Amino acid sequence: MLINERAKELFTEMLNKSAADTDKLFARLMIFQWLACVVIAYFVSPETWNGEESSVHVHVWAAIFIGGAISAFTGALAHFYPSEKITRHLIAVAQMCMSILIIHVSGGRIESHFHIFGSLAFLAFYYDPQVLITASLITAADHYLRGVYWPMSAYGELTVGTWRWLEHGAWVIFEDVFLIYSCLRSQKGLAEISNRQASLELINSEIEAQIVARTAELEAQRERTLEGEKMAALGEMAAGMAHEINNPVSVIQLTSEQLQDVLSDENPDIEMSREMAKNIQMTVGRIGKIVRSLKSFARDGETDPMVETPVNQIIEETLVLCNEKFRNRGVHLRYEKFPDQLKLSCRSVQISQIILNLLQNALDAVEVLPEKWVEITFAEDSESTRIMVTDSGGGIPEHIREKILQPFFTTKEVGKGTGLGLSISKGIMDAHHGELSIDTKCSNTRFILNFKRDSYGTKVA
Repeated sequence: MLINERAKELFTEMLNKSAADTDKLFARLMIFQWLACVVIAYFVSPETWNGEESSVHVHVWAAIFIGGAISAFTGALAHFYPSEKITRHLIAVAQMCMSILIIHVSGGRIESHFHIFGSLAFLAFYYDPQVLITASLITAADHYLRGVYWPMSAYGELTVGTWRWLEHGAWVIFEDVFLIYSCLRSQKGLAEISNRQASLELINSEIEAQIVARTAELEAQRERTLEGEKMAALGEMAAGMAHEINNPVSVIQLTSEQLQDVLSDENPDIEMSREMAKNIQMTVGRIGKIVRSLKSFARDGETDPMVETPVNQIIEETLVLCNEKFRNRGVHLRYEKFPDQLKLSCRSVQISQIILNLLQNALDAVEVLPEKWVEITFAEDSESTRIMVTDSGGGIPEHIREKILQPFFTTKEVGKGTGLGLSISKGIMDAHHGELSIDTKCSNTRFILNFKRDSYGTKVA
């Protein structure tokens, strides 16, 4: 049912477009015929004589004014009422009137009647048999009336047979039979094209709906996978930080017991008490910093505003989440503070996520190597600032460099990675108008976070 309705719409659109194009064709053709009619009239009967005086023949004036009126009428129809049914019928009438005028100014010569056959062929471009019937009726009526009342105009003879108009009409009908058959075949062809296109549109819409549904499903799966990966990372970090948090808790417990002993004396050492309280406060701050970093990483950060943030703050908050893990695995983590004035206008949570992902990948890669180290450095020039994460590995093999930033590509063993970390990191950098890339010139494995100046990127206060 949907296909049939759409096929009818397409069929109507095709016919209307064809009709509009044919309207424009006749608007231009009329101008050419008008000029041709004037030329014919001028050379066939250029002057009329009244004694010794001559003047332009009335046929020339008729060609100029009547032909001009027909041309203007056709042009107006094509311009203001294109593709209308009434337009094509009126243009058919106008075209036959132009044929009548050409036959008249030529003196009814038999060869000028061929203009009628050519006109019918052009009118067949409308693919509408009714237009041909309208034109044929005009022709038959004209030949009959002029044959009776003005035979010199129609046939170039003073007297003609009563049935002469039927002879000419028969030839017109003969041509109409073939032209009408051609119009019907053309309509059938357009109908078949419309049906095929409607079927293709329906198939395409179904495919698009399936693609949209599948894309939504994949996106949901990606979100679930990403969330699972993040939760696994959070769990691993939480387990890794248990010892780091446990130490400060032990310090707080021991210091508080000592403080209690000091304060229980008859003459408590106030200065020592203050020192112990300060130590407890600093240790609590250290625990709070760890918890805040973990809480920050747990957020997506995608909807956060761009905020100017010191680079050192971003990196230090990230290192809180992985320092203990590096120590436990015997990997040396090198980091020297960047200039304090170096800042990024960014979503700091997302940049922290990128750096943490790069550090985790580097840790997994070098923990089995004899030489185990990971280094965070920076470089800058007039166009950008680059944060670089380098490890002691021998670099990314050339055959996987182009794939490594693609979703779901991983070189880790099954169950240890989803292959989404780097692709998500690349997306975050793209959103920051920056770039995540591999340094192919470095002898070790190095990833570069390139922040361009004067975009979202780097600012040096």
